[in-house]
Amino acid sequence: MKKLILPIFSGVLFIMVYSSCQKEMAKPQQVRMVVSRDLFSYDYNSTRLTDSRIIDNKKASLGRVLFYDKGVSVNNAKACASCHVQAFAFSDGNQVSMGFMQTPGTRNAMPLFNLPEDGFYFWDMRARNLKDMILDPAVHKTEMGMGSPEEIVKKFRGIGYIQDLFNHVYELEKDQDITEDRIRECLAEFVLSIQSHRSHFDGAAQNISQLPLEVQAGRSVFITAQCNNCHGEDNFNNQAMQNSSVVFVNHPPNFRDKDPYRKTPSEEKDSSNNAASIFFGQDFANIGLDYSYSDPGMSMDLLHFLNAKNPGQGFFKIPSLRNLAYTAPYMHDGRFATLDEVLNHYNREIKDNSVLDERLRIHVFGTDPNSFDVLPQHRKLNLSEEDIKNLKSFLLYLSDEQLVRDPKWSSPFVPVP
Repeated sequence: MKKLILPIFSGVLFIMVYSSCQKEMAKPQQVRMVVSRDLFSYDYNSTRLTDSRIIDNKKASLGRVLFYDKGVSVNNAKACASCHVQAFAFSDGNQVSMGFMQTPGTRNAMPLFNLPEDGFYFWDMRARNLKDMILDPAVHKTEMGMGSPEEIVKKFRGIGYIQDLFNHVYELEKDQDITEDRIRECLAEFVLSIQSHRSHFDGAAQNISQLPLEVQAGRSVFITAQCNNCHGEDNFNNQAMQNSSVVFVNHPPNFRDKDPYRKTPSEEKDSSNNAASIFFGQDFANIGLDYSYSDPGMSMDLLHFLNAKNPGQGFFKIPSLRNLAYTAPYMHDGRFATLDEVLNHYNREIKDNSVLDERLRIHVFGTDPNSFDVLPQHRKLNLSEEDIKNLKSFLLYLSDEQLVRDPKWSSPFVPVP
């Protein structure tokens, strides 16, 4: 096996030293970093849900290096981890992310956990495959500025320790080399390994009575307020995780009778009545943030492709409600600094624009339990202060402390002894 202590040539870590007496900042010192000796010691399948696809540990380990290496940006200023920080559930804690020249972007960094291999990625859902998505920020003119995947390949080929790691993982011969596909594969393998299903809520999902009373009450508010129309399934974004223990969110006991338009995927596929217009698996929505949008969100072509009933501006991907304790600020533009602001929006501040998602309008049910009429008025939850307090307790209980602390997803770089 090749020696695994490998020097970083692509960038250095600057430590800012402060004087406690004079409150003056000293000049930054350059600290040389190396790849940790234990890089290949982690099992990325140990926290995967059973029946999930097996992660290639060696490729995920190399992907971890690439994820944290600033060589992926044109001026060695940004890594993937700069905008997807483990302590923030792989978001970055800023309203919008800053690019390689400290130019602000236009959107909030989405957290990275429980991602499927095939899905829709980014707030505007423009990427359809994890490998296709993975280098998009690197070649973006504002985010990392590399220009093209070929430039990334060329740069990584010139960094000795990265070439050594690729040689080790892929057992490359002298006439073989780093390729774009291999970079995408390793990064995707690492990101795919980032799983979050170890919250306190997950531990009690099969026995709701074990939850604190305020969390139980908040769960009831979540259901009766129909939050799970958009945040259903066990990832709380209408995306299911395989073999999860959280099985009650879409169809809790007796809830189908209270909300008869909620249908199973097979029923939805075969249905042609009005109930089919609200598909609980639809993972995008216009939630009434504005009457008109400076950021149009999803493209009209994509909305038509996905059979959106009333396409227009302001449709964005529905994010997971897991790990809200770490992922503030919220929404595609980070406009809400706190969870209280988010709940206030849904409670009484929804803007009744012309393409507001039907799940946020008033529904009137007739004698047919499988059909309903959608009224033009938008729903106001009108929750009490106690309801909001309990709902907030429930939402925060979905946060996974182990996600933000697990060392196998942390930076692989350590200072030279």
